[in-house]
Amino acid sequence: MTQLYQQPRINGSIQPNQEPVTDTDMSLNGTTKYHHETEVSGIADPAPANRLSSGVPDAVPETRLSARPTAGEYGNTPERRPFRLPGSGIVQGMMVTARNWFGSYFDRKRLVTVQYPEQQIRPPENSRSIPFLVYDGDDPDAGLRCVACHTCEKECPPQAISIVGERDENGKPARRPKVFDIDISVCMGCQICAEVCPFDAIKMDHYLDHSSLENFQSLILGKTRLSKSNAYFHTINSTDATAVDARLEADRKKKEAARQKRAAAK
Repeated sequence: MTQLYQQPRINGSIQPNQEPVTDTDMSLNGTTKYHHETEVSGIADPAPANRLSSGVPDAVPETRLSARPTAGEYGNTPERRPFRLPGSGIVQGMMVTARNWFGSYFDRKRLVTVQYPEQQIRPPENSRSIPFLVYDGDDPDAGLRCVACHTCEKECPPQAISIVGERDENGKPARRPKVFDIDISVCMGCQICAEVCPFDAIKMDHYLDHSSLENFQSLILGKTRLSKSNAYFHTINSTDATAVDARLEADRKKKEAARQKRAAAK
């Protein structure tokens, strides 16, 4: 016996649940339960005298049965899996391993190792290791783009950069670094220094082999070891180097036009 509830619907709206009723309707297999939804049709009884005497309500109730499947009918019952031989999964895994192992000798896409350091794979342009200083021309001192503004030193999260500006004979800043050191044992290659530099004087290198058998002093790279030409920058990241050259050339022409305008005004 299943205790269910009647939900009367008057003029299409569901009214609050009424007193529980007992329902014994089951499906043939005994798994599907039903519940009553009583809908008041509102049709008048043609015999009101008989209705009052027999205790029938004013409206004739029309009961509708709707099936409410149990949990087992929604597919919760485990499906029967096909029979598999014991150890077949291990055999399939070993076949994949064997295919990759033999393919690594013949398929160039699977040749993932090279004879390093004699052979080296060219890294992509957006890869980075540690920063380096860019200079134009052939003279690393005269063509160095860095003006010792200390912006990268201030923005470096691990404080791996140390800069000392050079001064002229009068003690005024010479707009070039006297000391520019980067501690590569602390540098984490975040590229923040290259992003905040307003003169495009510092960029990220691709060279990774900075290991040394000496003490930590060998891991502090000075200005001489950090300075690399703009031609080298083009070899490792031609896209960024070309864009930087175009931007610097536009700024140079703009400054030259402003200088000529001031000279003509005098």
